[in-house]
Amino acid sequence: MMLEELLQTYSKEGIIHHLHTFLTEERIARIDQVLACRLNSIEVALEAPYDIHNGLAVIRTAEALGVSQLHFINAQMKKGQGKNTTKGTLKWTRLTRHETLEDFLNKKKVLIAGACAEGEVPLEELPLDLPLCFLFGNEREGLSEEAKQQADILFKVPMYGMVESLNLSVAAAITLYDFLKRKRAHLGKEGDFTKQEILEEKARFYIRSLGIEQSNEILKRSLS
Repeated sequence: MMLEELLQTYSKEGIIHHLHTFLTEERIARIDQVLACRLNSIEVALEAPYDIHNGLAVIRTAEALGVSQLHFINAQMKKGQGKNTTKGTLKWTRLTRHETLEDFLNKKKVLIAGACAEGEVPLEELPLDLPLCFLFGNEREGLSEEAKQQADILFKVPMYGMVESLNLSVAAAITLYDFLKRKRAHLGKEGDFTKQEILEEKARFYIRSLGIEQSNEILKRSLS
């Protein structure tokens, strides 16, 4: 049984209630701490990353900074690839893969802020009061022309040296650290998940902590 099947088969409250006794107090406290700092209003998308390991490094950084909604657009990624790069953070995020940019754009309901050198909006002037999805291009060509045209905002990461561009994972790290620091100050709190969203993610984290197979066996015995 897959993770999503477990979440659909059993109530979130039931999953949490029956799995928590199999987790250490330290793990439960850590999950609560992490979810309290999650930002649902900020997402990250990567368009056709040239080096998948750079793209996966962005996932690691995003998860560390409290972002869990991630998107890969037209990314060539093999099953199991990147475990060393992400250091296990993939299982704590929601990574959606889109075959084309059009597919991604059709499903988005938030403003898209595209990163590019010719962007007219400085990073520090991006709106803090609206949900945003940061869109980064690949290491060689940056964002495609279509992505630039479709983005709601084009912003640039400040650079003061002779270098003309930044590594993808570095550009994403600078963007997320700067913006999320100001975003949290604007919110007046660390995270913005609703109580229902926290409940859903806690059930997901409990299953991930124990493993799908073990969680399935426990829930079958307890709730079937």
